[in-house]
Amino acid sequence: MASSSSRRAPDSNRATAAYEGLLDRILSKEISNGDVLSERHLAEQLNVSRTPLRAALGRLEQEGLVMRTPSGGLMLRVPMVEDILEILSVRRLLESEAASLAAGHIDVAELRIWRRNFLKWSKARSTNQEKFWEADEEFHASIAEASGNTMIARLIQNLRMRTRTFEARRMPVRHKENCLEHLAIIDALERHDKEASRYAMQEHLDNVRKSILATLPE
Repeated sequence: MASSSSRRAPDSNRATAAYEGLLDRILSKEISNGDVLSERHLAEQLNVSRTPLRAALGRLEQEGLVMRTPSGGLMLRVPMVEDILEILSVRRLLESEAASLAAGHIDVAELRIWRRNFLKWSKARSTNQEKFWEADEEFHASIAEASGNTMIARLIQNLRMRTRTFEARRMPVRHKENCLEHLAIIDALERHDKEASRYAMQEHLDNVRKSILATLPE
């Protein structure tokens, strides 16, 4: 007879796959802001049963990307400008602390790879936006993980995911600026300079915030 833990594992895997499938559709704009989510339709698209789909939708609801309608249904809610500015303020606190904690702990060989990649992208005439965002996610995640604080890393991951859903629609493209700011973070991390790492991350996120504000009507 199968144990309860062995029965839960496949369900958990299916729920994770459903979550990732939904997130892909949100980032690619297949699901738009305000769309009411049909469980039957999504279950057919993702080839999953209702149980893992509901678990995935519940996770998105907890993360603030899905909200309940007055009728009890679920609707996509992509962060608005006001939301994203608040998220960036929290990210500034968490990610600057993570960068400070990561200084002296993050793998030097990994930093050298990131340096090479960001130098290359900073000089490129054009960059695949989706691939760049994926690299950006990995870079920030590697710093968060190197902080050694799992709670900070988990919160950063959630907030960055919410930022990414906004980026996919409205974030100004600033590949070169991002690369140069990331290189400044790498410089500080390579020197094991905690305060410089904190400051470089703060500067980066402050500049992201400024770039969003610059796109708004006066």
